[in-house]
Amino acid sequence: MDVDWIDRRRVRPVRVQELRHKLSAEQRDTLQVLEQVGWSLRFVRMEGDVPIAAVHNPDKNSLSIIEPSGALVEDPKLKFRS
Repeated sequence: MDVDWIDRRRVRPVRVQELRHKLSAEQRDTLQVLEQVGWSLRFVRMEGDVPIAAVHNPDKNSLSIIEPSGALVEDPKLKFRS
């Protein structure tokens, strides 16, 4: 079982596979490349039926997003809760 973190809004742990299932093929491809250099998927925000993936960069200790097109945005204009 692949449990990485707990979503604060839920009682049960969230499986990374559940999050990956929500991503577009392009987002999964980008995530796979990023994971090879130590990045990790943190959460997926749904804006309507469009998934926005938040990924953690351990080198900068920062969150970035992967857009549905697969493009990585390292300085997103989104506000993340702490």
